[in-house]
Amino acid sequence: MITSFRVQSYRQFADLEVNGLKRINLIVGDNGVGKTSLLEALWLCVSGSNRLDVVLDILSSRGEIFRRGIHIEHPDDTRRSPFATLFSNAIDGCENVYASFLKASASADNYELILIEIDLEEFSSGKVRFTAGDEDKDTLRKFEFGHDAFDFSERQFSCKRGDNVFVPAAGLDQKASIDFWERISLTDVEDDVEAALRAFVPDLLRLSLIAGRPVARLKGAATPVPLKRLGEGVSRAFALMAAMANARNGVLLIDEIEVGLHRTTLAKLWPFLFEAAKRLNVQVFATTHSWDCIAAFAAAAKATPEDDGSLVRLEEQGDRIVAIYYDERQLAAATEHGIEVR
Repeated sequence: MITSFRVQSYRQFADLEVNGLKRINLIVGDNGVGKTSLLEALWLCVSGSNRLDVVLDILSSRGEIFRRGIHIEHPDDTRRSPFATLFSNAIDGCENVYASFLKASASADNYELILIEIDLEEFSSGKVRFTAGDEDKDTLRKFEFGHDAFDFSERQFSCKRGDNVFVPAAGLDQKASIDFWERISLTDVEDDVEAALRAFVPDLLRLSLIAGRPVARLKGAATPVPLKRLGEGVSRAFALMAAMANARNGVLLIDEIEVGLHRTTLAKLWPFLFEAAKRLNVQVFATTHSWDCIAAFAAAAKATPEDDGSLVRLEEQGDRIVAIYYDERQLAAATEHGIEVR
C-alpha cells in the first residue's frame, strides 16, 4: 500500500510530496490546484509498463490531443506539442527534453521510482522519443514515433490496467460498466455489489445484463427495469461499486466522486467503499469539491474501527503546490465544527 507519494515536474507540481496516505484517501482543494493531476501521476506510477499508452490516454481525455492527432501549427515551437503540457520544466541544458519523477513508497526501503522523459529535440521533423520506467531496476522502455502516426479521433480511455482502475469525472462509459460487471458475474463479489445496492434500491432482487445493458429485477415488477430508470445516482453508485470489485489487490482512482450523487447517496456509498476496500485489499484515491462528500467520508471513517481514512488538501503557497494532511481525528473535529477544509 502506498503510504507516501512524491511527484516532480508533472503539470503544476514542481515538487509535491504527500505523506500519511491510508487505505482510503480523499483529495480536496480549489479548482485548478491539481487534484486530477495528482490522480494522473498516481495512475502513471501504478499502471504498468506501457506508460506511453497511459500518457496518450491522459492527453486525449483532457482534450490536449485533437482529432488530427499530435499536431502543431508552428513546427519550430515544441511548446505547442501536447506532451510539453505534462511537464513543469525542461531538463537543465536540454531545452526540449522534459522529465518527470514519480516515487510511490510503502516504506523507507520499499518504493517504486519512475522516470518519464519526453525528448522533443526532433519534434519539428516529426519525431518524438519517449522513455519511461525504473532505471535502477532496468525496466526503462524507449519509444520513437512520428507525431502524425496515430489517429486519436476514436481513442477510448482505458479504465483498467492490471489490478488498477481509474474512474474519470465523466464516469464509466457503458462499455466499461458492462465489462466490469461481466468480470465479476457469478462470483461472490457480484453478491456483494447487489447487497450494497439494496441500500439505494430496497426492492432489488437481482442485477443482470440484457442486450448489453444493466437491468434490475425488482420485487413486484413483472419485467426487468433498466438500471438508468432508477436514477442517475443509482447508476453512478453501481459503476463505482463495480469499479471497486475490479480493483481487487490494486488501486482505485476516482475523479470527482460526488458527481451525480445526492448527499444521502454519499452517506450510503462511503461505508461500502471503506468495507469493500479492506476486504478486497484495494487502496482508494478520490477527489471532490463537495462539503457533503467530505462530511459523509468523515462519518464513514469515524464509524470504521481501523484508522483507514485520510484527507489531503492541496493548496497554493507562493509559487508551489503543497499537500496538507488531515488524519481521521482532525477531520472529525473539522467537520463537527464546520471548519473549511476544501
